[in-house]
Amino acid sequence: MKQRIRLLLLIAGIMFLFFIFGRHFYQKNLSDMRAVADSCFVNVLTSELDSKQKVMSIPYFAACTSDSIPREIKITTAEGTKTFEIDPVKSRKNISRSAMVQDLHSVICEESPLSPDTLSTLWRITLGENKINAVTSVRISVTDFHERISYLVSRDTVAVVPSSLVFTSYAGNRCEIEICGFLQYSFWQVIWWHWMPFLTMLVTAMILFSLSFYIYRLTRCAKKIEVMTEGVGIYRLCSGFQFDAKRQALLKGDEVINLAPQSCIILKLFLDAAEYTLSDDGILDGVWAKDKTRSIRRFSVASSRLCNALKEHGCLIEFKRVNTDQYRLILPE
Repeated sequence: MKQRIRLLLLIAGIMFLFFIFGRHFYQKNLSDMRAVADSCFVNVLTSELDSKQKVMSIPYFAACTSDSIPREIKITTAEGTKTFEIDPVKSRKNISRSAMVQDLHSVICEESPLSPDTLSTLWRITLGENKINAVTSVRISVTDFHERISYLVSRDTVAVVPSSLVFTSYAGNRCEIEICGFLQYSFWQVIWWHWMPFLTMLVTAMILFSLSFYIYRLTRCAKKIEVMTEGVGIYRLCSGFQFDAKRQALLKGDEVINLAPQSCIILKLFLDAAEYTLSDDGILDGVWAKDKTRSIRRFSVASSRLCNALKEHGCLIEFKRVNTDQYRLILPE
């Protein structure tokens, strides 16, 4: 019983370690996928705005990337001048850190609005090139000068929302253009993205499980110890007790306890059997080979008598019924 408990504890320990390391690698894969997807999202958005800028033939000043970002901006229209405060959180997520480029993006998006379907398709293609095969969707919201918000969503938004990952970027001098990317993935997609650590863990776990069962079987076999002394078979039964088959006696240190001949036959028969297990026919043939009145009930009575005889001296053994036609000798751990 103790050996089985140790085996179960060992298996539980292996499974716990597998879970801990698996969770670590899964979170690492997910974090790396998030970083790659975010970078791809921003790159697609920037490339789309650059393409529109080239089509519209608007000059682009690359040297203006060091401009500071104002905390507020004043815009003059036909209705007059209005001051807008820039949300610092949105400002940090703006795809450009240049005030002039932000102004340029505002003009581009006003003249030629971004298409969520186009961005979603380009983003999905870019992710596929980076071995991330996931479902994508894009939602664009634009805030006008009167703080009214309008939305545009890609056609596959219904299928993907609520998504597992959400990426948000802003464009324009007021951060008035919010672009949200939704990425839906499965558990197996995260594992398959970098699958080698998981395969290594699985192989290692299988090896450890195999070694555990192998050691368990060796330990069980080691319980059956037979020491040959001057041609006499001596079997270890339990702590401090040995069975001398030739002398038909139980040895406890220097003490010799004589056993009944039939008890000795039964005991030796099981000790010589594989895993201490015998079928009903094997028991009857070994103990009552020529007796026509033999029956398994006679063995039940005889085995009980043997167990009680050994119990009186402190050696606890048991004959346990296994399957429907077998008995097994159970020795103490």
